[in-house]
Amino acid sequence: MSQSSYFIREAFDSLLTENQRALMQLFERDGEYITVAEGQVYHFNNQSKPGFVWILSGAAKEMADTNQCYHIFIAGDFIGLEEMLSQKPLGHSLQFVSTVNHILFVPETAFLKVQRTNPGIATPLIRKIHMDVTNLEDRAISICQTSTSKRLEQLFKNLQLRWGKHAEDWVPLKVSMEDLAQMVGASRNTILRIIKTQREQGMLEFEEDRFRWLGQLDTVS
Repeated sequence: MSQSSYFIREAFDSLLTENQRALMQLFERDGEYITVAEGQVYHFNNQSKPGFVWILSGAAKEMADTNQCYHIFIAGDFIGLEEMLSQKPLGHSLQFVSTVNHILFVPETAFLKVQRTNPGIATPLIRKIHMDVTNLEDRAISICQTSTSKRLEQLFKNLQLRWGKHAEDWVPLKVSMEDLAQMVGASRNTILRIIKTQREQGMLEFEEDRFRWLGQLDTVS
């Protein structure tokens, strides 16, 4: 089994119907498997290259001119899926931050071909997965008007829930303090001060490239 097939089949482990198998086979047969190194920038434009991107492993940050609540994409995220389904243009420049990152580009033509022969399953399934993985981002954006401390706390909770299955799991964090500050709309010094307080309160363990949130974790809706 190829490395790309391993990642794909792992994601579809609990999907048992024939239509769902057809979708998995689409990804294996027609997906363009790409390995991206740490620091490398991947440019995706769904107008010049119709389709969508699935992050199989690793993480990337969106390169955009914004100072708060910008996106960070991790394993399981689909980029450009919603736009492809609704025929909306999308352009993204993603800088990958994990040591090794694996992504899959799925061409629109191949996706639509499978959809035509498997109506009623492919689109709802993809929409459901997409909604599941973006739900936490929506929740993070919704709290952007709260205090900086609460925004950072929610960010750590979201990352713990998405990257670590349990509170005792360490979560890799290969983004800088400046990146964290941008995500919550604060200065680097403010972030350092809040992290120091959270560590002293026993809510957070934080090392140079990983952390784990020891406070209460919200249940994902």
